[in-house]
Amino acid sequence: MKTPITVLGLGAMGTALARAFLTAGHPTTVWNRTPGRSPELDTRGATRATTALEAVAASPLVVVCLLDDETVRATLEPIAAELTRRTLANLTSSLPSQPGRSRTGPPGTASSSWTAASWRSRC
Repeated sequence: MKTPITVLGLGAMGTALARAFLTAGHPTTVWNRTPGRSPELDTRGATRATTALEAVAASPLVVVCLLDDETVRATLEPIAAELTRRTLANLTSSLPSQPGRSRTGPPGTASSSWTAASWRSRC
């Protein structure tokens, strides 16, 4: 069985990544702040979580595609304990040079693996 993956945020990038994970055969759990976004993922076999906590708990690899670092913090800080021993790939679209950009991960996630990437800087 392939590694289960969770995608938080179903904008254009999150939806495309979730679609690619599903196509590659990864069990994929998705969550979006606005419920029901990207319904085509449901027909492709995605599991839709109703909360970020439920989504994070579903997979050892969590891919974050949220609006900005503030949104990432607001989403992940309340569930930081669940991030322990998970790999978190933050593909949020803010730039590393922006004030408040975390280089060490969200507060409270010291024992989780954190990868920060900037979508804009790669375009």
